[in-house]
Amino acid sequence: MKARGGMTLAPSELEGIVVLDGTWSKAKTLWWRNPWLTKLNRLTLKPSKPSIYGSLRAEPKREYVSTLESVAAALTLCGESPEIELGLSRVFRTLVQRVRDAHIIPPAARRSPKTRTRRGPRPPATEEPK
Repeated sequence: MKARGGMTLAPSELEGIVVLDGTWSKAKTLWWRNPWLTKLNRLTLKPSKPSIYGSLRAEPKREYVSTLESVAAALTLCGESPEIELGLSRVFRTLVQRVRDAHIIPPAARRSPKTRTRRGPRPPATEEPK
């Protein structure tokens, strides 16, 4: 992990983790609108597997994962027992499967942002008589 000032910091040396939960765009907005957050050390995760969400929820990039998945991986990286990550993943996988089995997936969530249909050309604006 890169610490402020370019030094490398072991994840086990962290005093805590701040997690922004929300849509990707909302989390990014929170990050940039709160200067104190940009001063914190950042931990970048490189997931070895795709998100448990699969096609249930569209992510901006294929390698992105849910907040729960990233927290579970961060805990393991910071020295917590790998069983914690496995347990959280198991619970999340069960939750996602129950949503799939119940067929309650909203249509907008099924599409990835890049496959959304574009609207046709807008009709020309009409001018009001003067």
